[in-house]
Amino acid sequence: MASALDEPLRRLAAAIAHLTAIDEFFASVDQTYASNKKKLLDLGEAYRSFAQSMYFGSFDRHYQLSDILEYMLISRGSIWAMGADPQRRSAYMRIIFHTINQLLQQEHVTFFPDLRRKFMQFLESKNLQYYVEDDKYKKHYEEAKKFAGILTYEDHRRTYWALDHLLPKSVGTTIELVAYLYLLRNSGGYVVPLLLQQRLLGIRDHLLAPDYLLVVGRKVYGIEVEQLGDTGKVRQSNEFVSETGIPVLTASVPNTIPLRCCVCKRWILFCDAVIEKFCDISQPLGSDRIHCEGCNEEIYHGRLRPGDNEYHYHLRCVQNNDYVQNILVDPEQRQKRLIAYFPHLQGLERLVQPTQ
Repeated sequence: MASALDEPLRRLAAAIAHLTAIDEFFASVDQTYASNKKKLLDLGEAYRSFAQSMYFGSFDRHYQLSDILEYMLISRGSIWAMGADPQRRSAYMRIIFHTINQLLQQEHVTFFPDLRRKFMQFLESKNLQYYVEDDKYKKHYEEAKKFAGILTYEDHRRTYWALDHLLPKSVGTTIELVAYLYLLRNSGGYVVPLLLQQRLLGIRDHLLAPDYLLVVGRKVYGIEVEQLGDTGKVRQSNEFVSETGIPVLTASVPNTIPLRCCVCKRWILFCDAVIEKFCDISQPLGSDRIHCEGCNEEIYHGRLRPGDNEYHYHLRCVQNNDYVQNILVDPEQRQKRLIAYFPHLQGLERLVQPTQ
């Protein structure tokens, strides 16, 4: 089955091949050009380190993969989406939604050993350049390949990283894109993503920027998105405020995004109904959720037996449970329990009106 990213990735690869061909041609016909190329190589370790910052077969690779993905979606994507036709804005948001769903599905390799084994074997079969370059990384990579259970950050740390960092920061990138969708749809202003430019360079120092700038009216705000709990970026934000005078607001993606089904352990994806309603920018949303049933990714929020805690489940995973069936006979409970969530940020309520 073709991926939604197949064609953009092929064209990005073609662009890289094009740049390589340009470099190769001029190095072969122009002696001065070739001399400048040699001067780059003569920079030695600095040049090698710069090259490795593009892609390096070690623990930092997930940031590099994420940057390339976000370059396509946010940098080139926003240029494509800026046309006057509102349908293009809607299509742009749909592209991001479907990419989010794919990112979440990629992360399943941490939970499912058979999928993990096939994934790692598939990558190895591609004979990727620079795939494993660091001995310490290789040790944990081999452990991840052999591990037969669920890999978690809490229990396996570097072995988990060795696997997770083969992916483009899948859950982290998901949260960044969810925040971007929310700000685009609800802020009433202009969104400046700084995800690819979070180090503002001066001649002697650098400044850590927030995730987004939001231009509303004649005011500019920095938006720092906390991911999966407090990440301790207070000092970073304070330095940005003191240097630029731009206030920074901290927002968080609620724990309803993303959701993992407690039965099958797979991520619950954004369903077609949520995507269609969110991307119809002619209509207000009015809430952060909708009652949703009969869709392709139905959610049940509730208990599986009396006295249990309430969790989110795929309805298909619990629909044969007697307790769930009895609950859903009641139309009021059905309205309450079968729900789906729009992209949402908490902490910006005074700035952003979610009914735009």
